[in-house]
Amino acid sequence: MEEKIKINISPMTMEILSNDMEKFSFSKNNKLQQNAFLNILINNYYQEFIKTKENQINLIENVLRDCDKDSKSLAALIAEKLAKNDTKDLKPFSVTLNFKPSHIASSAIEYICYYCLKDYSLSEFLRMLLVSYTRLHPLVREKIIFKDFVENINQSIKKGVNIIYRLKENSSLKQGRPIVMVNSKEELFNYVILKKEDAIISVKLSNFKYINLIKEHYDLSQKDLDIVEKMQTNNPSFLYQGNEEEIHVKLTYEGEKMYLSHYIHRPPYLRKENGNYYFNCSYFQAYIYFQRFGKEAIIISPKSLQKKLLSFYQKAVIANSK
Repeated sequence: MEEKIKINISPMTMEILSNDMEKFSFSKNNKLQQNAFLNILINNYYQEFIKTKENQINLIENVLRDCDKDSKSLAALIAEKLAKNDTKDLKPFSVTLNFKPSHIASSAIEYICYYCLKDYSLSEFLRMLLVSYTRLHPLVREKIIFKDFVENINQSIKKGVNIIYRLKENSSLKQGRPIVMVNSKEELFNYVILKKEDAIISVKLSNFKYINLIKEHYDLSQKDLDIVEKMQTNNPSFLYQGNEEEIHVKLTYEGEKMYLSHYIHRPPYLRKENGNYYFNCSYFQAYIYFQRFGKEAIIISPKSLQKKLLSFYQKAVIANSK
């Protein structure tokens, strides 16, 4: 199919799609690659979208079966009405997407045209698909866009083998063993925790550019698994050195109020007593998090972290005094 397909959507739907394009790095020369993004979205999501619609029809049919002999066709009619009504609140459809199927989504479009357009136009069907996508949780949407990477990572974890991969910001090939895929809830990104040579690192799912499985593997030690557990508990986006000590922070009354209200990158405490908080997180996470607290948070130990934060404040004083 060479001609462009016009899809009329609401500004709200367009805003979510544009945010995802930017967040997942679908841009070139500071311009969003809308067509490339839509091709991947439609190709990776159409089967799940169709299955969801079929499940809805089956659910309605089960309810109607005892009261109508032609329950299947009636269920399909009700599902159609629900689907069309589901987008009424999004009107007016004042934004027009000009979508041109590439080789990525051509098979998906052919399947949709052949099997799914009894009650809809192609444009209408694709609008419902896009609306359905935008109503999913952001973590789910990211896994849809990077579906091929997710499948390779899951296979690698299941088989216990390495992957070779390339990141978007670096063209060189690297090797690592994926251990688990987790999310940083406050940032709404998926992370892959993997072993790279002798280090445990995390990579944001959307930062991958290429992934392939290989037969080699890195053995996992108990120390590796302990670090992975810490990253899952605290925050997967911060690196560990593997020799971190317990972190002791003294918070003032105002500091405790700040800790309760500042949730971005907030490490969970192990225990607390009279304003003394103890953490088992990455030093870098504690350093980033407590920078904003000023005099309301005093690092008691380790001394290396205390000195690093003190140096940060001293440099800020010097810079601002000029």
